[in-house]
Amino acid sequence: MNYAELKPAVDRPGCVTAYAVLLWLAAAVYICGALTVGVFSLSDTNMAAIGLILALIVAAFAVIPILMGIGLWKMTMWGWWLVVISNGLGVMGGLLNLLGGMLLLTEDPTAIATLCGAVIGLAINGYILYWFITNRVLFGSYTTQNVVGLEGEIIKERVRTTGFDTASAIAIVGMVAVLCLIPIFTIAILTLLGPQIGNVFSRITAGLEATPLPR
Repeated sequence: MNYAELKPAVDRPGCVTAYAVLLWLAAAVYICGALTVGVFSLSDTNMAAIGLILALIVAAFAVIPILMGIGLWKMTMWGWWLVVISNGLGVMGGLLNLLGGMLLLTEDPTAIATLCGAVIGLAINGYILYWFITNRVLFGSYTTQNVVGLEGEIIKERVRTTGFDTASAIAIVGMVAVLCLIPIFTIAILTLLGPQIGNVFSRITAGLEATPLPR
């Protein structure tokens, strides 16, 4: 079997293309936020180190959507796994938010907005998860191999090459590791440098307010 010329299993559907672009836009928002924190923190030498650490944390959140977008753009199996894991966690989080919204609603009738947000988020993550699971066959790659037909002719046969491969395993382990390490690292930084971090964001906010708007 010739694996030198692997091709996507199918052409990329438009909805997958749109999802990949939205993921990259989300990553761009994280990166812009990281740049904002980093640039404004450099204006104060006392806060530069803390600001750069915060910028790195914010930028780290862009890694997963960037990888997910690449995987979806190429219709890879590891991209499929990243999306399923991400939205599966989103569904779990949505259920917890829904429960929290219901509890808040019993104490404060004005918490209906929180409950509605939880329902909408759960519906979106749930539908995306459902679509990718039911369309799993679209992802992966194939190659061709020569086989002998009934009359001795040579026929090129299309063969799928990926179901659960090494790249998928690496993507799953990597995503779980990132999802576990980023919150732990963030909590540790917030615990150690809580007041200083507040000062950084106060200075950033003050700098943004003092910046004149273009006319």
